[in-house]
Amino acid sequence: MLDARAIAQQPLVEAGDRIQALVGERGYDGFANLALEDNPPTLVLRWKGPLPEPVQHLVAELTSTLQVVVREARYSRDELLRETRRIMTVNRPSSVKIWSAGPLTDCSGLHVTIDQSTDMAHAKHTITSPMKLEFSVSGPVVLTCLGPDDW
Repeated sequence: MLDARAIAQQPLVEAGDRIQALVGERGYDGFANLALEDNPPTLVLRWKGPLPEPVQHLVAELTSTLQVVVREARYSRDELLRETRRIMTVNRPSSVKIWSAGPLTDCSGLHVTIDQSTDMAHAKHTITSPMKLEFSVSGPVVLTCLGPDDW
């Protein structure tokens, strides 16, 4: 069963699916991400550079029945993923334990999560990027197997 919020977002999710399908079919490289906002219900498309004409037309069509907003992105999804991979593999310093790295919500850079045993100043000095980096600290992820009585 869907709650009221999920029901209200369903048309926005379907609109986002249409945008992603078009981007995938055409191979556009400016796409950054899609996000949903609650109040008012809005689909946010982040895009780096000029919006291709077919995407403009689709956004205009969708805007006739939904609230769709296009926001400028500093980096495309592909650029963010390439830099994430570089940090996690190529530039991964052995003295810094990185738990995760990935795009910031607004596509302005990356968020890097380092192990709680790592000195933050050392991590910030060692992990470098031309992109903005935000850091946080975490411990290892522990998966617990639950039995049927625990559900």
